[in-house]
Amino acid sequence: MDFDVLDTLLAPLDGLHMRADTRLIHVPGFARVEAPSAPESWRNEVYHCALTTDADRVIDETFARYAELGTPFKWSVGPGSAPADLAERLGARGRSWTVQAFGCQTTGWTITCPDDVTVERVTAETLPEFVQGNATGWDHQTPFVDRLLADLQWSLETGTHRMFLARIDGEPVGMSAWVPRHRGPGYLSGGMVLPAFRGRGVYRALIQARFDDMAALGQGRAVTLSRAHTSGPILSGLGLTPLFRYPIFELPAPGDSG
Repeated sequence: MDFDVLDTLLAPLDGLHMRADTRLIHVPGFARVEAPSAPESWRNEVYHCALTTDADRVIDETFARYAELGTPFKWSVGPGSAPADLAERLGARGRSWTVQAFGCQTTGWTITCPDDVTVERVTAETLPEFVQGNATGWDHQTPFVDRLLADLQWSLETGTHRMFLARIDGEPVGMSAWVPRHRGPGYLSGGMVLPAFRGRGVYRALIQARFDDMAALGQGRAVTLSRAHTSGPILSGLGLTPLFRYPIFELPAPGDSG
């Protein structure tokens, strides 16, 4: 099963939450996004940098731009990144973690899921529960909740994301989504289980629900980019195919010690 490396790295771009000031800069060898009104690093990110000429200028301009915006940002150093010392340069400025990319078919899965976990498609009525659950799981505060609710209302209306909510005894316990893509495999994103309910099969149930939904819509393949030390082992254990690993660096906003 072949998956294109660059297409996998750029899959999240098809699921951008487009705010009024969101700007995507995508040219050969370089792709980044900025959203000044949403100062979270995952909305301000360099997804790809493979520059063999003018690299120093572009890197300096990128840092200067995010400094001007006053936002933290992320920088992915995936396979094929350049210049060769890019990871070393970024490592001197911020923290990092390892990402594991996976790919798979979306049909033929019979993941064992516990009987007490139910999974439903998110609607306009249940979107606030979905957002609050994400905020709780990631320990975010009210301003983040307000921004995410507005963004996901747009995503729900436009169909950019298909979101799922897992419950146990009616209580929201897990959230996930996937991004339909007209070119390339669908993109699994945003899987999260509240700490008190981890280890009870909620994550597996969210995977199966998304596979079923993708297959029903004719999306025969999927990719995802997971944290290697958290969801990575679960996905590997389920049988998804590991594709490649790479570091992501999080760079603090100016004046922030990180």
